[in-house]
Amino acid sequence: MGVDEFYEVVIVGAGPAGLMCAYELQKAKKRVLILEKNSEVGPKVCAGGLTTKIKNLGFSLEIAEILFSSVIVNVAGVQRFIVNQEPFVGTIERKELGQMMLQRLDPKLIDIRVSHPVVKIGDDYVEVMGQRMGYKHLVAADGSNSLVRSYLGLPTKKFGLTIQYLVPQKFSTLELFFDASLFGCGYAWIFPHQNYTSIGCGQFMDPRHGAKLREGFDRWLSLRGIRVDDGELQGGIINFDYRGFEFGNKFLIGDAGGFASGFTGEGIYPALVSGQEAARKIINQSYRTKVITEILHIKRIHEALFSLCSLFSSLDNSGKLLNNFLRFTSLGFRSKILTKKAIQLFC
Repeated sequence: MGVDEFYEVVIVGAGPAGLMCAYELQKAKKRVLILEKNSEVGPKVCAGGLTTKIKNLGFSLEIAEILFSSVIVNVAGVQRFIVNQEPFVGTIERKELGQMMLQRLDPKLIDIRVSHPVVKIGDDYVEVMGQRMGYKHLVAADGSNSLVRSYLGLPTKKFGLTIQYLVPQKFSTLELFFDASLFGCGYAWIFPHQNYTSIGCGQFMDPRHGAKLREGFDRWLSLRGIRVDDGELQGGIINFDYRGFEFGNKFLIGDAGGFASGFTGEGIYPALVSGQEAARKIINQSYRTKVITEILHIKRIHEALFSLCSLFSSLDNSGKLLNNFLRFTSLGFRSKILTKKAIQLFC
């Protein structure tokens, strides 16, 4: 069978990864189709943490709602401060990020269709809304439950589960909370935004254990005296099971490729990087994706730390052993040199 339309590149998903990929392809005058299943570009369940490394990708730090040069890390009752001369982390509303990136795209080159869920993948076409869209290159930016990833036969065994409330209360500081008795190898957070605050937790584990994470989260909220009655409850899954980036004429980027950190869960910056690198590879087949190599190196370090935490957790179900380990490692924040290295590694 033939195709109804043909594009040089079809991108499935209009999140940061897909939009970044399209923007880079636009520079080379490529004709691109973006297919987004949702009715609007931007919104997604996300705490909205943003590292200042985005400036390496040409973004102004002014896109952040709030920037922070200090973060409070609470480790099983012990409070540590990460302080830097310059802001190193911020928060951003995902809808605003998506809309801002959307405005950079030229509709003469980039055709964006919302409410267009892809239902079938072929070697050289995708099926959507009863039509076949042919492509030379296919880019999967369709999230943790990627249809393209499934088509390629790639399993996803490393998941993170997140729960958050978006509450109208104002908080002035960005805080992280580690307590193995409540969150296992995960953590809770308070991320202030301009008009709301994300209060949530995440744990990298079997998603079927969500009830246990929710129980720990509810206990933590009660212990902290945080009321979420007027908040919006959200939940999501993060895929950090990276199994490759380029598969012939197909690319997996962002959460579809498992680029998120297996320790912190941070995914916006890796999504942007992977989208940019996929585009550059499409434009120039001899291009060496050095930045992908760099973020995968950091990702491996994060997952090694996660594996170490998992080992401590398996040796002591009460969480005391892991908490002691976390308290000990957090002593490094007393050193300016070690703090700087930690910021480079995790932010």
